[in-house]
Amino acid sequence: MPVGVHAGRSPELVIGALAALWAGGAYLPLDPSYPEERLAHMVRASGMPVLLSASLQAGESPAWAAGLRALRLDAGPPALTVDHG
Repeated sequence: MPVGVHAGRSPELVIGALAALWAGGAYLPLDPSYPEERLAHMVRASGMPVLLSASLQAGESPAWAAGLRALRLDAGPPALTVDHG
């Protein structure tokens, strides 16, 4: 599964790429300096369902990211819940 990594040249890009590869996916680097139209085309053409981002602010969702599950690279690990039922 392709995973978009929306980060400039930074440690977050490396972390996002390694996370995608470690999970068995492929990563698609999405540079924040790219024009919105180019990002939208890359997202549509890849069919990626997940976006890892270091650049998007909380609650911010650009049009090209509509329909993607977005996770922030700098937000820390998600809380895990276990159903003991």
